[in-house]
Amino acid sequence: MKKITSSILIIVNSLIAFGQPTECGCYEGIGFSINDTPILVTKFDNGQILTVCGYLEKRISPTEVKVSEFNVFNCNTGESLVEFGALENCIVRFENSVLIIDKLSLLPTGDNWKWTYVTVGSQQLFKNGNDIVVTPLKPNFKMVGIPQNRINSLFKEIEKLKGKGYSDAFEEIIGKLELLALNNNIQAYNILMDFNIYFGFITDGATREQLDDAISTINFITNRNMH
Repeated sequence: MKKITSSILIIVNSLIAFGQPTECGCYEGIGFSINDTPILVTKFDNGQILTVCGYLEKRISPTEVKVSEFNVFNCNTGESLVEFGALENCIVRFENSVLIIDKLSLLPTGDNWKWTYVTVGSQQLFKNGNDIVVTPLKPNFKMVGIPQNRINSLFKEIEKLKGKGYSDAFEEIIGKLELLALNNNIQAYNILMDFNIYFGFITDGATREQLDDAISTINFITNRNMH
């Protein structure tokens, strides 16, 4: 497992400050072991305690972290309640007695297609009597306004590459098409769905992975097949 860069002192102090017992640890999960220190420990007033174990990307505050490749465990039973893989980045925060997980996706939403992390899905864990309720991951995406002239320029660029085979621009193109499709642009979605045919190239490796992830994210958020 990659080493968590935040100091143990900060972790311990934050746990003590929020009345969170330090004896709660990690269990066996993806990318970490039972010997690792939890990234976050949350205690509910019904006695239930949850630990977040995985790779810490950034500690935003004592009760909010950016993580990847992680599990949320029930400290009392060792049961894994939530799991996200190595390629999935999330913001996890404990707010108003609710553990909130916002799944992130890296998309070119900024000026001049600058890549930024945006929320695409959310789920919650909260108390219900003596139990903890885990809601399913639900779509949570706010459409991004994109100037029409920027969209037109992109499609002109893509048209020039049609049938030409592999291009170094594919990573950028897939990200831009994904963003447009998330904004209900059917032309962008159709190109992604027929990517290999459109460009005359059989994607593999990282490109195939990015393409599959883009289509999966789009279908998850739109909850329908736009094709």
